[in-house]
Amino acid sequence: MNVFRSFFKILKAKNPPQQMAQMAQTVRASINPSQDFLQRCNPFKDLPDDPDTVNTFREVSYIKAKLGYYLVPTSLPGDDYALCSKLLRSLETRRELTWLVLDETGVRDTIQAIGRRGNPREPIPEEPFDLTQRARALAAHWTALAKLPEHPRKWEAAFSTQHQPPLINEEFQLELDSEQTANLEKEYTEWRTRRDEKAAYLKYNPPHPTGYVQATRDQVPVDETWELLPWVIFEGAASPNDGSRRWLPIYTSLVSQNIPLGWRAPDAPPPRQKTQEEKDQWMREYREGTERRNRQYAFQKQLRKANEREQRP
Repeated sequence: MNVFRSFFKILKAKNPPQQMAQMAQTVRASINPSQDFLQRCNPFKDLPDDPDTVNTFREVSYIKAKLGYYLVPTSLPGDDYALCSKLLRSLETRRELTWLVLDETGVRDTIQAIGRRGNPREPIPEEPFDLTQRARALAAHWTALAKLPEHPRKWEAAFSTQHQPPLINEEFQLELDSEQTANLEKEYTEWRTRRDEKAAYLKYNPPHPTGYVQATRDQVPVDETWELLPWVIFEGAASPNDGSRRWLPIYTSLVSQNIPLGWRAPDAPPPRQKTQEEKDQWMREYREGTERRNRQYAFQKQLRKANEREQRP
């Protein structure tokens, strides 16, 4: 709904009210995606299985989880800032990041959340290594790359193969100790299991786009994609006009897709049952995560009150 609301706000600025009403009445009527369209534009597919890409997913999913754990909504006194700085430097210097990796892991959202901290409503303590400013710079770097004309659509091959230039052009090797490496493997396995289960359902049941935006030919440089998109047809038109504009689908992230509870692919093996020890471990980690998040919010509330007292005359 928000997508359509924003879309019509844009149109309203360029079209008189009467034309807006006509266009609003025909948006849904003019878009009747075929099953072939939904399947070919479906952004939720199997991930590449080459070793280099798998290793990138392993490390970036771990980086995303750790930076979110330590820094969102705020860090706490005694946190491992050196580790956070090292993980952030890895993202700043990586040359093998593709849009698929950035999108699937959700690391862009985490970096943006870190960069938003430090305002009056979301105060943070004094942190070393300039973490917030670095996160802002990295988020701005990725946003600028996403606005380039050659930015691929999710269903195009370049989305999973086009490497993005690093923010900082220097050599950096992420080195982790044995405990951190074990934690990385655990984080990746859990993330990958959740991801593949959701993606399997969406492969069998291609989702409808959340919304559409109009696009002109120069905005869609890939011929195959352009020919695939539904034409923009206005009310009363006997044909798709000149075909100069088409509907470009918008998909939400995999995390926000609704999957029936317990669904499994027809060819999937039976799920492995967790042992009681694994269940107990999961419960301990869940409680620890909840307790930490509560302490983070309580600490941020203390910082906010302290700032308010300092600003009083």
